[in-house]
Amino acid sequence: AGTIGYLKASPDGTKLASGISFFNTGLELFTFDNSTGIISNARQINNYPTYGVEFSPNSKILYTTPSSAGIGPIFQYDLTQPTLAEIQASEITIDASYKYSAIQLGIDGKLYASQLGNNNLSVINNPNVLGVDCDFSSNTVDLSTGQSRMGLPPFITSYFQYELEYEPVCFGQETQLSIETRSQITSIDWNFGDPESDDNSSTELEPE
Repeated sequence: AGTIGYLKASPDGTKLASGISFFNTGLELFTFDNSTGIISNARQINNYPTYGVEFSPNSKILYTTPSSAGIGPIFQYDLTQPTLAEIQASEITIDASYKYSAIQLGIDGKLYASQLGNNNLSVINNPNVLGVDCDFSSNTVDLSTGQSRMGLPPFITSYFQYELEYEPVCFGQETQLSIETRSQITSIDWNFGDPESDDNSSTELEPE
């Protein structure tokens, strides 16, 4: 009783991260087998009270909010490091302001951070990138008359994982485009960045 925090699965379904505040505090990382449901390889990254946790879209970086009463700065960890000690040593402060709570991956591939009692959300624009190049932006999303609290609604982030594929890439030949995703596509809108062309956009699933 009295313990709060987030439990998140990585978009690729191979990892779990748990943040715990108040009692038995800490940030924990686990290996997850999404075919059997078995959780293994428990590792405690730190013993800071932690509230928010979220993975980057490529599942290689972990973002957390070490918290006091559910608010704190934003930390980043490099999960590609081979040992627990090296993951711990990769800790970087992305923003030192003591005001962030939940962190949530959006369908646009950006991470959003709630701020208790604030009319804005902050954004990590390039969460697949280590260090300051992840492009943290404070107070970016205006909630107008709404107000951010501690939490954000969680989503199954594997639905947000997608890759664009194309072939061939020879000049003068038509290029076949497709999208690889775990979610069911109900509609799609391609923009090819050539506004002068009559073929600049498409709603086909696999356009040429």
